[in-house]
Amino acid sequence: MNQSSNLDALLQSQQARRLLDDKQTLERLMRSGEAQQLLQLLDKKAQGGLKNAAQDAMGGNQAQLQTLLEGLLRDPKGARLVEQLNQKAGQ
Repeated sequence: MNQSSNLDALLQSQQARRLLDDKQTLERLMRSGEAQQLLQLLDKKAQGGLKNAAQDAMGGNQAQLQTLLEGLLRDPKGARLVEQLNQKAGQ
């Protein structure tokens, strides 16, 4: 499976669809300390290029964002923050 289809599969999962449909929960998660820390960590890994990677992904080129996310999940702190957000999303 290529990088683009990996991200597509994640975004089309049942949990992602439920979360995207629940705007209150999504907003609460995005304002959480864990989400803010994740964004900072991602931006650091992207050397300030997170906004460009996100814009490219919105335009269909998900390779840079996928690489950043994969790196984030390999980072112990990033993986811990993602797990904490997953737990909050399930509440």
